[in-house]
Amino acid sequence: MKSEDTNRRRGHYRLLLFLFLVAPVFGQKLSLPKDPTLPNEPSLDARGDAPNSSNSSNNQNSGPNVKAFFCDGRTITGTWKAAPKEFSFKHTRENVQYSKTLKFEEISRVLLKAWKLIPGKPNSQGVPYKAEPWEIHYKTKSGETYERIGEIKKDFGELKIQNELGEANLFFYWIDLLFENKTWFSKLPKLEGDIRRECHPDVIVGIEFL
Repeated sequence: MKSEDTNRRRGHYRLLLFLFLVAPVFGQKLSLPKDPTLPNEPSLDARGDAPNSSNSSNNQNSGPNVKAFFCDGRTITGTWKAAPKEFSFKHTRENVQYSKTLKFEEISRVLLKAWKLIPGKPNSQGVPYKAEPWEIHYKTKSGETYERIGEIKKDFGELKIQNELGEANLFFYWIDLLFENKTWFSKLPKLEGDIRRECHPDVIVGIEFL
């Protein structure tokens, strides 16, 4: 009996000692790690757009409203996506060469007048050619006309139009094939030299800025 009482007393002492040493630790206010601060999200208006901000992706891709003309007389109207902000070129007036830059806001109409035929590698069917824009006329809103001749494909290669029907990729150039009998796959007239003024019916030959 004495041994049991002694063991109980020792157990009580150990419990009191444990509470005496550990209780103050739980009574302290421990500093816990803070949650990371999240960035503030912009508030949205009734349409779901952030106020005082524009749709950045639309701004990057938006462009002037234009009416484009095909060689066969058809037209298409819409937004010229990723249009050049300006056109820099050289032109000649009275045997004097000038450097000129026009912003599209200054231009009324662009007209393609001629294409240069660039030959490719001959094959069993004939010789492929790429007809690249070579001569172009800029008509400004002030009534001036500037003729640009030479390398212009960097500004006039592809025309991406967007309207209520969707998005369309149009082109200022075309690919043709010259057969051995000197006729063309496009059925365009025979040609002397490498400058052509006739064009493929599906190629863009003019742009009017609206």
